[in-house]
Amino acid sequence: MPLWSLVGCLSQLGVADPEFCARYADADGDSFGDPAISEQQECATESEGWVDNRLDCDDSDAEVFPGAEVACTGGDNNCDGLADDTDADGDGFLGCEECDDTRDAAYPGADETCNTFDDDCDEVIDEEPVDPTTWFADEDDDGFGDPSNTVDACEVPEGFTDDDQDCDDARDDVYPEATEVCDGVDQDCDGMEDEDSVDAETWYRDADEDSYGDGSITVASCEVPEGYADNPDDCDDDEAEANPGRDEECDGIDNDCDGEADESDAVDALTWYPDTDSDGYGDSSSTQQACDRPSGWTAVSGDCDDDEADVNPGEVEACNGVDDDCDGDTDEDFDDTDSDGTADCIDDCPVYADPTATSGDGSSSSPYAGVNEAITLRGGFCDEIVLLAGTYYETIDYGGDDLDISSADGAPSTVLDASGSGSVVTFQSGETTAAVLEGVTLTNGAGSTATSPGTSTSTTQGGGLWVYSSDPTITDCIIEDNTTTGRGAGGWFYDWDGSFEGNTVRDNTSSKSGRAGAGLFLEDSAGSILSNTFSDNDATSTNSGGGAIYAYDGGPEIAYNLFEENEAVFAGGGLLLHGTSSTVYNNLFIDQEADAIAFLDGDSSSVYHNTMDGNGYGVYLYVTSSGSAPSVAFVNNLVTDSDTYGIDVAAGGFSRFAYNDVYGSGEDDYNGYSDPTGSNGNISQDPLYVGSRDFTLQTGSLAIDGGVTLSAVTDDYAGTARPTGTASDIGAYEQ
Repeated sequence: MPLWSLVGCLSQLGVADPEFCARYADADGDSFGDPAISEQQECATESEGWVDNRLDCDDSDAEVFPGAEVACTGGDNNCDGLADDTDADGDGFLGCEECDDTRDAAYPGADETCNTFDDDCDEVIDEEPVDPTTWFADEDDDGFGDPSNTVDACEVPEGFTDDDQDCDDARDDVYPEATEVCDGVDQDCDGMEDEDSVDAETWYRDADEDSYGDGSITVASCEVPEGYADNPDDCDDDEAEANPGRDEECDGIDNDCDGEADESDAVDALTWYPDTDSDGYGDSSSTQQACDRPSGWTAVSGDCDDDEADVNPGEVEACNGVDDDCDGDTDEDFDDTDSDGTADCIDDCPVYADPTATSGDGSSSSPYAGVNEAITLRGGFCDEIVLLAGTYYETIDYGGDDLDISSADGAPSTVLDASGSGSVVTFQSGETTAAVLEGVTLTNGAGSTATSPGTSTSTTQGGGLWVYSSDPTITDCIIEDNTTTGRGAGGWFYDWDGSFEGNTVRDNTSSKSGRAGAGLFLEDSAGSILSNTFSDNDATSTNSGGGAIYAYDGGPEIAYNLFEENEAVFAGGGLLLHGTSSTVYNNLFIDQEADAIAFLDGDSSSVYHNTMDGNGYGVYLYVTSSGSAPSVAFVNNLVTDSDTYGIDVAAGGFSRFAYNDVYGSGEDDYNGYSDPTGSNGNISQDPLYVGSRDFTLQTGSLAIDGGVTLSAVTDDYAGTARPTGTASDIGAYEQ
């Protein structure tokens, strides 16, 4: 700051009142005031002839003031306190001859130096100094200069710096100690590119050059180095055949690096087959993959009996009833005179029996004399026995063999007569559904004495059929005029899951009290009772139940049957279901003495689409003193013209009672059960049968489309598909 300005400011510091300032007289008008003449004036107002400094050393001469030109005439024109015609600084120049007589380094022709003074008195400061600084261009403004682009000056020029270490002055990210990144540029100016880059990738030693590296040997680099890979997953870097990208092979190496060698998923693993009989051939129904043969396995398939070492594709076919060579044919190339598919050397099958013949060889021209003789002499491979017409006075036991015994001319002409002793036909040794009895009449059986399962009581039961824990198929037979003092005069079935279809069961009598089942008695059984006719079977004891069928426990399927004029003195003239979960549908129950169907003690059967007409009672529900109440699903049934009650509920009830037509009962349609007519689709209307014995429906019957369609019942008694209209019809027939 010039001395005069500083003095002016200091003079103002002494003013007590901040609104007034010290002003000095400027008599000569050179803008410099006389320090001897002053007064206080308002600061905001300027007064002509007054200034705010007191730096004039002669206020009477306008040529004298600080900074004025000097002349070699004496005096102090520039108010520096020195005479203008003297050499105050001793540099050889008078004050009037130089620009600064206070500094001996300042005079015309002196060397200019970097000191912010005009040393050579040319009125230019620091021009062409003898001691300049070299400055380096910093065009990218990163603080580091270009050593090839310089300027000499006392002060740093704009865009220059005193550093000369920048190796690329066009990029502000390139300078010494800059962060090196992977871009092909030497960011830190050390002469190397991309070394120690912060974004360098980690690479893993790949000694075997399989593109997978050893995770324990790494290097960081922007580019993949020779002999390195980008992943650390190689499990054996000395073996090019082992890495996670390879398929497993059978070579003793863990090719896929999963920790195991030669496992079952190897691409060249072999298929092995179990060879239980050690004959060198395996069972093709079971396989495993492995590089090496597992114990008990073979690479050759095709064994058709892996339990028999003499049966395999390498064997020569023998005449023994066995497919020795596993070609799908048995005993091929051996004579089969009767063309039954079995070679003569094994059997002449089927074998025949004739009750009127003397003992023969079992052929159709020379039949055996009876059924048991045919069973005994048939050989070990023929299970098919054909009975020629006539009456066979004998009883039969299948003996655990799945025999197929059928008649040549049908049941009316082919009769098995037990002569009043024992059961006509017995299945008691685990026979399966392949055990068949077809087209034979069973008559005059009196049953066999046996201890009832689960009890210590011995009874005589099963006059026509005695079936114990076996599942035979009984079809197109007539079972008639059998009589027992126990259960099941027509047939006794325990633990049976077979088929009973197309048979006629008639005129059988049981005098057993309680659980009788004159036609059939089923216990713990779930077989199918389909398309049979049950007529005139009689359970005669005072307390007897089940004229046609008595089912106890289990859950048989009972469908498409005709029950006609069967009688039980107590209940269930047609059908008595005791504690079962049976399915009963598409049956006709006509003119039974007592009930069409009775339900006893916890029975939970489902009863759909049945027609019951002219029975003593339609449906009866009751319970014994030790039993629980039945609960039955009863849907889409016709119960008409019952002698007494259509529905009689002594105990229990219905889990569902819907879309039924109960009509025309002798005393009342409902007894012991609140009349549901008008709710849940139930009606009480004449169904308009076509005739007295024709229970199809006339046009206009409310039973047509009056039911609910059930997925469990897809056709009717006659095989017509349900429904044919908007909904299924009520009853056994669909119109």
